[in-house]
Amino acid sequence: MRWIARDVRPGRDCIRACGMDRATTEEAAAVHFGIFVEEMRHGASQASAFRDVFELADRAEAWGIDCVWLGEIHFNPARSVISASLQVASSIATRTRRLRVGTAVQVLPLNHPLRIAEEVATVDHISQGRFEKVSFPGIAEDDPLTCLPYAL
Repeated sequence: MRWIARDVRPGRDCIRACGMDRATTEEAAAVHFGIFVEEMRHGASQASAFRDVFELADRAEAWGIDCVWLGEIHFNPARSVISASLQVASSIATRTRRLRVGTAVQVLPLNHPLRIAEEVATVDHISQGRFEKVSFPGIAEDDPLTCLPYAL
């Protein structure tokens, strides 16, 4: 599993991968292709939106795509049904054998850190080490979640 942290403070625009072994020059030069799943198809029901995500993951595995990334969106079911990205990632991991699965991002202030650590470790075991994790330290000012006092 790799934890990827993004430093979003003013004047800093970097992404660093944590906990990774040093990559060889050949590995560092490799290009990896992934699919980012966030929005659901216009007019889709919530049940069909989940089926679409799982079918896309199956096809990505067959096409040789390296990773499927899942966005996390809350309180907007017209836009996305993926409010529990770790559970969706776990389901994708059980359907595939090679495809890496990632969450980008999980909003940390909405979750207890120990709970996240346990759930991430569980998904990593289920995926046999194919899980990628991105966390976000806060919430954007224009996000509807800013109305929650614990989210600020």
